[in-house]
Amino acid sequence: MLCRIVVSDTASFGDCLKHLDPRACEFFDFLRSNKGTLLDHGKRYRSGKPVSTAMAKSATNQVINARM
Repeated sequence: MLCRIVVSDTASFGDCLKHLDPRACEFFDFLRSNKGTLLDHGKRYRSGKPVSTAMAKSATNQVINARM
C-alpha cells in the first residue's frame, strides 16, 4: 500500500510489487516474531555501548585462521 502511494502505478511497477509484497510480509512477520530479542541500536550507540560485534568476530576469525 505504501509503495503505491509513493510511486505511480505502471505495468513494470506492478510486477515489482508482486515480488516485493510477500517478502515485505515475511520481513514484518520476522520483526513481530522476534520483537523481544531485537536491540535498539540507536539507544545502545547513544549510551556508549557497542553496537556491532564485528571486532570480536574479526578477532575470532584471526585466531581460527592462525590455528588452521
